[in-house]
Amino acid sequence: MSTSNRSSLDNWFIINRDRELIPDKMYKFNRELKKYHDLNKCLLTVKPNCIYVIDDQIEFNEGIILKSNDQNMKNKNIEEMCSYFIGRYLEFNDTNGLMNIEVLKNRFDVYSYLFNDAEKEYFHDVLIDGNYMYYSDFIDIKKGQQGNNKETNKVLVKDSGINKTLVYDDETGNVSYILVMTITGFITLLGSLLFIYTFMIK
Repeated sequence: MSTSNRSSLDNWFIINRDRELIPDKMYKFNRELKKYHDLNKCLLTVKPNCIYVIDDQIEFNEGIILKSNDQNMKNKNIEEMCSYFIGRYLEFNDTNGLMNIEVLKNRFDVYSYLFNDAEKEYFHDVLIDGNYMYYSDFIDIKKGQQGNNKETNKVLVKDSGINKTLVYDDETGNVSYILVMTITGFITLLGSLLFIYTFMIK
């Protein structure tokens, strides 16, 4: 294990108190946790003084690693992870760094104002809805959806010679339609009008 720029997670947050830094560490924590879970390994507990920030990456002390593929244990790791990082937002100080999960579930509306929209949705999914998901996966999916919106924010639909463009507003999330006539559509429409006019003057 490398020791350059090494700090326990707790000590790192003592030095770096900016709440805007929390999501990045939570993302890297979850990315590392998923690697262990994929190897059928779990954390005995989320113990911050046995979790290290090394060169801005997260590493776990082997002493808290348990060989297990038990899904309940994996879910417990995710719950405790949520407990720890919510505690960082609340500046909660305790010897093990964890808050009571049941209290967090029951009082979610009281403290959820501290989070941005993505974090609030994620914590609600895990703690309230019981959808156990890695924060890193959650964010990656969000980024993928945003990328797809940018690629498909204009969809061309043929409609009787008239192009209907579906426009997605990235700023407001609103969807609107813009009708754009093609040359063919315009000529068809003009011909129809001339035909009606000719009929009328006779």
